Amino acid sequence: MLAISSAPLSSDVLGGEPRSPSADDSRARQSGSTETGFERNEDEKANARYFTEVAVPELERWNKRSTHCRFVVINDIHLSPGEPRELPQVILRLNKLRPDFVVFLGDLNNSQSAPDSEIDAAFKTLFEVTANHAEFPCYYGMGNTDVNAGADSCEVFRRWAKTKPYYSFDHGGMHFVMLYTEKDKPERFGIVSSEQLHWLEEDLKEQAIGMPVVLFGHHALYEWAGKWEKDNWGIENSAQLLALLRPFHLVATFSGHRHLNRMSLDERHVLHVINGPMVGDHSDDIGPKQDGKGYRWVTITNDKIHTTWIQIGTAPISP
Repeated sequence: MLAISSAPLSSDVLGGEPRSPSADDSRARQSGSTETGFERNEDEKANARYFTEVAVPELERWNKRSTHCRFVVINDIHLSPGEPRELPQVILRLNKLRPDFVVFLGDLNNSQSAPDSEIDAAFKTLFEVTANHAEFPCYYGMGNTDVNAGADSCEVFRRWAKTKPYYSFDHGGMHFVMLYTEKDKPERFGIVSSEQLHWLEEDLKEQAIGMPVVLFGHHALYEWAGKWEKDNWGIENSAQLLALLRPFHLVATFSGHRHLNRMSLDERHVLHVINGPMVGDHSDDIGPKQDGKGYRWVTITNDKIHTTWIQIGTAPISP
């Protein structure tokens, strides 16, 4: 059973209202450091509302190998052709901080139902930036704005990413799974297809006994995600997905799509994170967003998960 550590939890864990910053939060801000161990620059600030540390003592017991992984989650960048926005500067900054890898969780293209040529050009912009600047591996997932027209809705993505939209990989003693959560006609809510569920079950059965598992997907993967807000746009068959995972050692899920930050622990104490966007804030049916734009650092070790939202755009970014 997971246990929440004494470190300050993110707001909205267990679906609550944002809490007032604690004394621990104030000390963290004054220290000017984040979980990555670097001093905060004027272009970055760790938002205490979106920091959490969760103890996972079972990791050491489950896993016969040492577990240690530092990665970054970026999503909803909504690039237009030839317009990479702050991404090159962020990549150069991350090069100095040396994450093990970076995951892009979909909505790489700017707008849904864009012509295939526009999606192709937006992907060209993204993949040229990462190929020319990133000194770490990059993994990509599809979002609703990345679906192209025609019988093969993933053709443009597959051509650029050199993979189908769902796959898995291992790193740092952990098994990571990228899921494809789009419907045939993308909409607010997504789904994980029955074909994909079958693939996932077979994929997990092949892993070493005790291997910790982390899921990625564009839509929220947690079955109670809709209760965090009026509408959090998760997958419709999340209960089925998480039931499939019960025999395995799922420790966390990460998603985007909603353009806000939310975290929650489910009844199994699995950490579920909806990550904020790289594109700017906007207002919608739940009101104006307050998260800014940024990316998320995640560190998983033998006994805990630590995650911090890093907001950018508050000042000019310099590597």
